[in-house]
Amino acid sequence: MKTNFFMGILVSLLVTGVVSTGKTTTANDKAIEETAQRVDYFHYVKQTCDALLEHGVDNYGPVKTGMIISMLDRFSLEPFDSLPPAPEGLRSQDRADTFGHNANLQFNLYRVLYLLSDITGDPKYRRGAQADLSDFLKYAQSPETGLLGWGEHLFYDLKEDKVQSGFKRGKRYPKYHEMKRKFLFWDFFYKNNPQAVLNFAGGLWEHQIYNQATGNFSRHALWDKHGPNKDYDFPKEGSYMIDVWARSFQATQNPVFQNAINVLVSRYIKKINPIYLIDFDTARPDYCDNTATLGLAVECENAAKRLPENGIRDKLEFLASEIDKGFLLLGHRPANPQKGFYYSVYTNNGKLKPRHGGIGYSFYWGMSYGRKTTAMLANLCYGRYLQLCEGTEKEKYRLLVVQAADGYLNFDPDLSAGEIWPVEYGMVIFSELAAYKLTGQKKYLQRAQTLCDDALQIFWDKKSPLPKASSKLNHYEAVTRADTLLLALLAVYVELNELPIKVPFSDIDR
Repeated sequence: MKTNFFMGILVSLLVTGVVSTGKTTTANDKAIEETAQRVDYFHYVKQTCDALLEHGVDNYGPVKTGMIISMLDRFSLEPFDSLPPAPEGLRSQDRADTFGHNANLQFNLYRVLYLLSDITGDPKYRRGAQADLSDFLKYAQSPETGLLGWGEHLFYDLKEDKVQSGFKRGKRYPKYHEMKRKFLFWDFFYKNNPQAVLNFAGGLWEHQIYNQATGNFSRHALWDKHGPNKDYDFPKEGSYMIDVWARSFQATQNPVFQNAINVLVSRYIKKINPIYLIDFDTARPDYCDNTATLGLAVECENAAKRLPENGIRDKLEFLASEIDKGFLLLGHRPANPQKGFYYSVYTNNGKLKPRHGGIGYSFYWGMSYGRKTTAMLANLCYGRYLQLCEGTEKEKYRLLVVQAADGYLNFDPDLSAGEIWPVEYGMVIFSELAAYKLTGQKKYLQRAQTLCDDALQIFWDKKSPLPKASSKLNHYEAVTRADTLLLALLAVYVELNELPIKVPFSDIDR
């Protein structure tokens, strides 16, 4: 969206509260407006992005790029000499080094930068995002495999000017490629460097898939040489590949990408059991992660729209529909903070399977490796709701979103008991906004505001423009995904001020 000069002035006046919407207000509306005047969410988002663009853009090694560093000292706004303490529940091999850049974990930051240019009329924010993305694609792609240096285990070292992996027990982890989030900004990447994008799509097929006849693969594949593994064929990572291949086929009509989709979707269809559940991977056929499979349904539906009407498109839609059946048959209790969604279940009977310190329900608060929160699943339910035609299944997803939002209305994290990540607040804010859009009830928007206020108290202070990595740490680190919280703050601000800006809903944290 491009904002012209006069629209930029109008939006700036709205942002600063100079222009009134002129609406008749109810008591709830008045409470919302008073909160909007009390806390300037836009200010916090803008100051964070200004600081990152001024102090975090790569000026460290011999090669200067537009990439934004993923870790900073909040006070000096400089990189660390050595790694600060890790966020609770995060594995060491999943962290970038002190000069690391992980584009996959900054996708919502780039969304925010685009939106800031739309709101302010200042192109520097969009330019900053585009410089980061284009240089990342230029420098962080393996010439051997086409895979990118990002995600769960890889990052681009801005000082050494090379792709690197994190440490585990004092040694470098293997250079495993594993996408942490779906491939956003595909259109920009393709316009900027189409051959690099197609090399990545081809690399996923040639170097991530172990067996191209059966689709057996692992979430881990070596980045710098041919080295696919097998049997850890997670639906989440599979959904990301299907998305990339569908976009690549739509752009090129290359049958290789359509065939790749066919092989992988056929593999998952074969895994569907009589109660419509899919095992998490071949190595653990007794376990179903419903966050992963629901995400697979969403991406299959998206991919189907990019293909011609043929058997492969039919398979994608069929798989999404079968996942709906299995997910909606489970005994979800998202309105109950002591329960939640059935995220971890035994594949053969759909009963809760203990996982990651719980009994199989999603966690309301408390992220760590592998743990899924109720808000995370609620946001996926909302994404699936938006795709479906009117009917019973769509209504069931709507109810699950609203029930989750109800559960969060009066349930805050116990900050004395555990460490909270910024992404957790971002996901809950988005789930409350989803319920507000579904029902029109102002209590959900009010709750979103309260959560924004609380998040600002927890993760920001007057000593630094940057958010903290967690409720108990005092440095900035992108791995805990403050970018999702920034996007949520901006979404609430835009909603309160009725700005002519569309903020993308975020369900990319899975």
